[in-house]
Amino acid sequence: MWSWGDNSNGQLGDGTNVSKKQPVQVSGLSGVVAIAAGKLHALAVKNDGTVWTWGSNSFGQLGDGTTTSSNVPEPLATIHDAKAVAAGSYHSLVLRQAGKVSAWGYDAFGQLGDGGSANQLTPVNVSGLDGVTNIAAGGSHSLAMKSDGTVWAWGGNFMGQLGDGTRNNRSAPAIVTGFAPALNDISGHWAQDAIKRALEEGYVDGYEDGTFRPDHTVSRAEYVKMTAAALRLTIPAAQPGQTWYEPYAAALQQAGALQDGDLLGGWNDPITRGEIAAIALRAVKPELQKPGTRLDESYVLQNAVQNGLLQGLAGGELAPQADTTRAQSVVLVERILTLKAGGTLPVDQEALRAASSLGAARP
Repeated sequence: MWSWGDNSNGQLGDGTNVSKKQPVQVSGLSGVVAIAAGKLHALAVKNDGTVWTWGSNSFGQLGDGTTTSSNVPEPLATIHDAKAVAAGSYHSLVLRQAGKVSAWGYDAFGQLGDGGSANQLTPVNVSGLDGVTNIAAGGSHSLAMKSDGTVWAWGGNFMGQLGDGTRNNRSAPAIVTGFAPALNDISGHWAQDAIKRALEEGYVDGYEDGTFRPDHTVSRAEYVKMTAAALRLTIPAAQPGQTWYEPYAAALQQAGALQDGDLLGGWNDPITRGEIAAIALRAVKPELQKPGTRLDESYVLQNAVQNGLLQGLAGGELAPQADTTRAQSVVLVERILTLKAGGTLPVDQEALRAASSLGAARP
């Protein structure tokens, strides 16, 4: 690896602080597979997954736990699974093998994405991101692309660089909207607007043939993934031998929104209206997230209807054993997000009467 130019902070990594007009070899580095440069610091990933940093460290951008600059590359002791790095002016990012992102350095604008604004001298996890395939950093903001094609941004937004239509800084990742695919089977559908919003938010996908299939059933596995993604839960890395949906189920279980007895059939079978109501109710009711809280069907139906989560079918029929469609599941997830954001939902009065007829219920 070679470098040249300003070296006042040791950012050339040649063991000196003397600027160079011609390329010099960075000291002691070989097997480098990825590099990045900030304003006054630099980073490299070696083929063994380690990250090496050098240059200015005024804000902890070298990630070594100090604010001492270095004019030679030094390894980060805590990272051995790096795939790529990115550097802002005074902050650093690393993409890890499991699709997670870690960050360190200057955080005044939220560019580390950990939910705060305090500088970090060692790597911290970027909040709520998984399945990341690419990363990038601007001077004071950060970006990531996930395997589903969605783009996420966080940090400084004084010039609109987060792409969210505002100039508000953000300390946690949010999806950049406007990239949702055009689907050929949702125009005129009763859930068209909700499906479009879900696509823009990145918690549902269409199919490769350009369809969404809104009236097809949704499996328990698909619904669990959709809900965990919409709630921005931290999804654990998949372990060898795990199915694709198990990390999402684990995230919901960790949050208390999925417990024993909530799902009564196979993961790849259609989820029922009663089952989605149980998960939705737990997601918005912290008291129901306590471990070991069992919910009976009458309690779920009554409270889901009373909170506007569940609406009836024709004539207010509750039909708890009926299968759920992809469109219905999207709408229910949107209702969850509305309540968690402090909003209110209309209550289906016919469904409320049907639910009330079930008699007394308790969790």
